[in-house]
Amino acid sequence: MRDLETARILMTMAGKDLQVLEILSSVAHAPEEAFGFHAQQAGEKTLKAWLAILGHEPPKTHNLRSLIVLLEQNDIDVEALWDLAELSPFAVQFRYESFDDLGADLDSQTILTQVRELVTQVETLRTAVTKES
Repeated sequence: MRDLETARILMTMAGKDLQVLEILSSVAHAPEEAFGFHAQQAGEKTLKAWLAILGHEPPKTHNLRSLIVLLEQNDIDVEALWDLAELSPFAVQFRYESFDDLGADLDSQTILTQVRELVTQVETLRTAVTKES
């Protein structure tokens, strides 16, 4: 059974993480760990909201790949989501380790766009399903 209240709460919180991403993307030299954390959190909450809309209890995981697989198992086209799975280490690992040590850079504008599109897509779905109920 669809859990639209859980989906609403998760989408509200994902929206707040998206707001933080918008702010961080406009700040020169914002810590990549902070940006990656909020991108991961927005993605996680949004994917869990999607699962709640589909009638599944969102699992207690920070692993975006696992959440994407669950959506895929429900015949959802997840092709555009796989890049977001790379954000999973920001949920825990990079909160306690420096991302800078990897010598990598986040493409913050691309990530921001992907997260924004995901949040918009799922919020549109949630709103439509809520109106049907």
